[in-house]
Amino acid sequence: MKRFSFKLMLLILTIIMSVTTLFTPAVFAEEQGGNIYTDSLVEFAQPKTKIVGDIMLSTVADSQKALEDIKVEKDFMPANVIVYVNKELKLTDKNGEGEFSDINELFNILDLKATPTFYIQNEETAETLGNYLKDNNIIDANVISASPELVLKIREKHKVLRGAIDYTQTEIDTSKKENLLAIREEANKNKARIVMLSEKIANKETVTYLTDRQMTVWVMGAAESTSEVSAVSMALSGAHGIVSSDPKNVYNTIMKYINKKTFTRSYQTIGHMGVPSLKPENTLEGAIEAYKNGADMIEMDIYMTKDGVIVLNHDNELLKYDENIKIESSNYDDIKSLNFKGHEGIHIPTLEQYFKEFKGKDVILVIEIKSGNSEIVPALKALLDKYDFYDQSYVITFNGSQLINMMKHIPEVPTGYLTAATYSESGALKELLTNVGNFNASYNPRYLAEYDAEYIRDTMFRGVTTRPWTIDDKPTFFSAIKDGHAAVTTNYCQWTADMIEEIFFNDIDVSKCYPGSEIQLSVSQKTHKREISKVNEHVVYKIIGDSDVAKIKGSTLTFNKAGSVTVIAEYSQIVDGVSTFMSEPLEITVYKDAEEAKKNAPAIPKDTDSGLLFVILLAVGIIAAIAVIITVIIIKKKKTEAK
Repeated sequence: MKRFSFKLMLLILTIIMSVTTLFTPAVFAEEQGGNIYTDSLVEFAQPKTKIVGDIMLSTVADSQKALEDIKVEKDFMPANVIVYVNKELKLTDKNGEGEFSDINELFNILDLKATPTFYIQNEETAETLGNYLKDNNIIDANVISASPELVLKIREKHKVLRGAIDYTQTEIDTSKKENLLAIREEANKNKARIVMLSEKIANKETVTYLTDRQMTVWVMGAAESTSEVSAVSMALSGAHGIVSSDPKNVYNTIMKYINKKTFTRSYQTIGHMGVPSLKPENTLEGAIEAYKNGADMIEMDIYMTKDGVIVLNHDNELLKYDENIKIESSNYDDIKSLNFKGHEGIHIPTLEQYFKEFKGKDVILVIEIKSGNSEIVPALKALLDKYDFYDQSYVITFNGSQLINMMKHIPEVPTGYLTAATYSESGALKELLTNVGNFNASYNPRYLAEYDAEYIRDTMFRGVTTRPWTIDDKPTFFSAIKDGHAAVTTNYCQWTADMIEEIFFNDIDVSKCYPGSEIQLSVSQKTHKREISKVNEHVVYKIIGDSDVAKIKGSTLTFNKAGSVTVIAEYSQIVDGVSTFMSEPLEITVYKDAEEAKKNAPAIPKDTDSGLLFVILLAVGIIAAIAVIITVIIIKKKKTEAK
């Protein structure tokens, strides 16, 4: 009986120890010799590209071989490695099967040279992994899932983690902007600022829409997509990162074709309080002028009157108006007729007036909450609802409690964490990541020269975008843009009015796309002032890949045989130095002969213009003649009556 009892107790003890080991991964980590990622930051080993702001390259390690291949590549390591992990913290294939390693081997192989990104597929894993990462103080890691709720669950457990949502498994009609807005809203609600799209939908238009709305975009190449065309297309989509089964090949392709410091994603110029260098600050007149002068975003400061009207002014006191009174202790009727000093007829505007003026226009309003009144956020939500202005809104503030208030009442709207602290003053990157993680925000610091290309790379690779303020020195402003900031705030938005936002191919003559024929390539530019015009010089055209279908000389593309050929255009704009832009790739089908090419060319409307013009002119002539006759008759009648 005693022996039996002892054996039973031993068995029970063994079971308890096994269960404890299973559900206390932190202990597991200690038994393995600790975690080198504890309280540490990655120093990226990925070599730099020449893309402005750089581009993060990622891969998926879903097998032991894939994991070991990362270790073997001494001269190249992608900045980010995605792994599938189960509740026991074992690495698996993408189906959650075939355990081949564990989380600590992953950390050892990456060796603080790449960011681990944990793909979560169920609640149990979210719970266990969240506890592990928090208990071990892993501060430099990402979590990703096709389920937004799982990202939220683990982010709330360990706030410093960066959240990403996988949309590659979702059918999305990107031609409908409401679907893209839904992505942004869902990501923000679930505390994710990174979205991963499939190569199929990640074109320039889609990516730009999301990046303009403060999202970090990764694009995942199809499993079979290892071609140069695929790599160039993903890079020129404007995405912040590329996920590929062969990231080294992607890197080599980028260096082959994008071989100058090139803007692949557009930056945004933020008009600080409108454009104070031309019109009074925080006024509707100033905002309209900023829009005319190419501001991509217009920043304003908001307070709320005693009777609940949201108005614009830099301070609670109306220091620049006729009467120096406080907004928050006044009713709107008390202040609405006050004149901006020296500008008769320019009055303090309401946020509602801004919404009415800019609804549907190609501009985003950056709403800075200056007020500490917690009721201003629900009031803001009421206006957003009334005018359906979510698509064009971005909220920033110095006030941490208002950021929390935003997450509570308007979680779908992206926010920015304003700070006067600098990169070095704030305890460097750790504190930065903690702050933006807590608030699920972008980073909006007071600008210093130390926010250079290296810094931008460090943050962007971690899914954090930077929008510094306020730069009014022209050389510094353009230097900041070329370093790769997502947006730059200035009182002189007119500086970038004529700068290129993007270039794109003009339509080609498909009827001439057959062997023995040739076409002329051309591109157009769109400026920040929203003007479109053809580009006539400083353009270089390239064929992607080794193609015997066509050859190119200058802008002339000559076809050798049937097939397809892909071309890109590179344009260098000489404004405050040289800035290089590239078009999205254009795939051209070369048909077997002229007849087939003509058959596939877009239908050309019949030449009815001349006949229509004749009819219009004839009608105008008849009407004019009748008018003359009637006038003569009336004059003669009046003369007769006068006699």
